[in-house]
Amino acid sequence: LSLHTMAGTRETTEFEDALAKHGIVQGARELEVTQEDLEDLVDTVVATYNKFEGKDRQEVEDEGDDDDERAFEEYRRQRFQEMQQAAARARYGDLKTISHYEYADEVSKAPEDVHVVVHLYKDGVPACDVLNERLGTLARKHRATKFVRIISTDCIRNYPDTSLPTILVYKGGNVLKQLVGVRELGGAAVTANELEWILSGTGAVETELEHDPRLDRKHEGKGRQFAFSRYAGSTSDSDQGG
Repeated sequence: LSLHTMAGTRETTEFEDALAKHGIVQGARELEVTQEDLEDLVDTVVATYNKFEGKDRQEVEDEGDDDDERAFEEYRRQRFQEMQQAAARARYGDLKTISHYEYADEVSKAPEDVHVVVHLYKDGVPACDVLNERLGTLARKHRATKFVRIISTDCIRNYPDTSLPTILVYKGGNVLKQLVGVRELGGAAVTANELEWILSGTGAVETELEHDPRLDRKHEGKGRQFAFSRYAGSTSDSDQGG
């Protein structure tokens, strides 16, 4: 057996003979292989050589097929389990209106592992109307979280309209967070993303947002203000010039 190298021909090593013996280098006795090719092959094979020692090529292929099948079955089992868990968590999906009599069952006695977002609102309050719409959007997106709304004075007698809208975040029957008034809830023009970010800070929902979207609105507002200032300044200059 001779292998051609950059320097000519040489006898094969014991390891090279073993590669041919186990079918890893099939037909090596009839092939011309450069030293570089051989080194690349050794790097690829050395990690698995001991595993397959004493087995013929068919056994190696069969074992490889078995490994692939086991890996596929494990992946499929894991994905099925993840889907079952996700389905079990996705038990809600809408903003539910509740009464004073339902509050204990719907909120205080909700499952221990469930966050409950409660909106205290009144019809006809613009900020409450906006928040109801945003919460409905988030309820459809975050189905593992329970979203409910209740008229403020049905929940708490004489609750002041000046504190509306109000959001209470519960888990395990305990209040984790109170967000009272328009300012704490992102303003009268709060978006669904902004509200999602605020609620993610309480643990009620998860978010893929990488930063507070309210900052984008703030920067946009400054940009518009700067543009208006420049426009007003140029108008004033032209008036003086005239």
